[in-house]
Parts: sequence; C-alpha cells; structure tokens
Amino acid sequence: MRLWKVVAVLVVLSLLAVGGWLTVHLADWFSMPELDTSLLTDDPCVAPCWQNIIPGVTTEQEARSLLKGSPFVRKDSLDYAIANWKSGGEGYDWFVWNGRSKKYRNALYLREGKTVLIQLHVDYTLTAGQVANKFGPPERVYAKLTGGGVLIAYLDYPAQGLRFTADWSPRDHTELNMAVSGIALLTEDREIVEVAYFAPGPLEEVLQNPYLNAPVEVEEYLKRVQEWEGFGYIPCYQ
Repeated sequence: MRLWKVVAVLVVLSLLAVGGWLTVHLADWFSMPELDTSLLTDDPCVAPCWQNIIPGVTTEQEARSLLKGSPFVRKDSLDYAIANWKSGGEGYDWFVWNGRSKKYRNALYLREGKTVLIQLHVDYTLTAGQVANKFGPPERVYAKLTGGGVLIAYLDYPAQGLRFTADWSPRDHTELNMAVSGIALLTEDREIVEVAYFAPGPLEEVLQNPYLNAPVEVEEYLKRVQEWEGFGYIPCYQ
C-alpha cells in the first residue's frame, strides 16, 4: 500500500476515534444533572426537606414524581427496588439514582409507603466548618478508623433531621498512629461526603433505621458517641 493511502487510513481511523469520544462525552454532557447545593441555599425548602420531599410525610408516589422531574437526577438512572428482607417486622423499599457522579448512588428509603430516609452523595466541596456555620454545632460526633486506614466522622443533628459524614486519610504516620491509639483530629476543612435527611427525633430513635450506616450496633454507638466540644481532637474507635 502506498504511503499516502496508509496516511489516509490512519487519518480516518483517528477521526472515527475522536468522533466516538465526542459522541460519548457529549451524550454525558447532555445528561449531566444540575449541581445540587440546595442544602446551603434552602431552595426550594429547608432541610430535612429535600426538593419538596419530606421524610415522614412524602408518599412513594409523590417521591417518584418529584424524583422523575428533578434536575438533580441523572437521566435514566432512577431505579426502584422492593425490600427483600425485613427489619423489626417492617420492610424498607427504596429509590436509587445518580446525581452528577456516576460512581456514587443516592438513595431514598420508604417504609409503609412513606419516605423515611434520604442519603445524598455531596457532588461539591462541603466542609465540616461550613456545616457548623450553617446548622450550628452538632449534637453528637462519632469517629472511627476503618480497616482500610480511612478515618470517618459522623456529625449528628437528630433534632434537625440531619447527619453529615466526613472521611479522610491520615496526613502522615503521626496522625495514623494517633487514630490507632484512639484519637482523631477533626478540623473545619474536613470534607463532607454524604448527607442523610430524616424526620427529626431523638438519636436513639433515628438510629433504628438500618440504612443510616451506624458503624456499630445502636446500643454501642449510643455509648460511644460524644457530646460536641468543638473542632480538634476527639475519641476515635476501630
């Protein structure tokens, strides 16, 4: 094959590859939902209401309609599942969907046909300091070191129907060793990765929902969870 023909074939293949890349990324761009910062803007409602979905109030049909019409739900990502197990004699059904992130799934849990819990991945930078400025100091805080060497802190606001989860990797061996020995450094710049919305109530009642990601059994969590004393060093469990 002459050189010019080889070059022509390579050019065509390159154009096809670029075209395929553009097609995939343009399709993703057109399906990209809006960035959800409603937690900070209180638009269209104040948390624990999210996009006019109110834990303890909104029915399954109402939630389905609001999720389908939400600008924060990635197109064609909304799924519904019926509970295949029961907790305390009551089943939990749920909706799941993607926001801006394709990696993380958001979820809305239902019991007896009503919304009881919404868990959202944070698709923007939200810090523990911003949370404290917006919602006041947490009622309780719990920190743990995972087997993978990641620190997780739960900032509980049960009276406001909110829980914020931060996670981070120790910055150095000193911080890791401190965590192993039972101390974590919670600073204002720790990033929040997940927010849970639920009907306000006592923490011991809120924790009965098995999907709220308590790191240990409820009774053990209630024994270990700490009163808020400000940012800085807090007890850490493994």
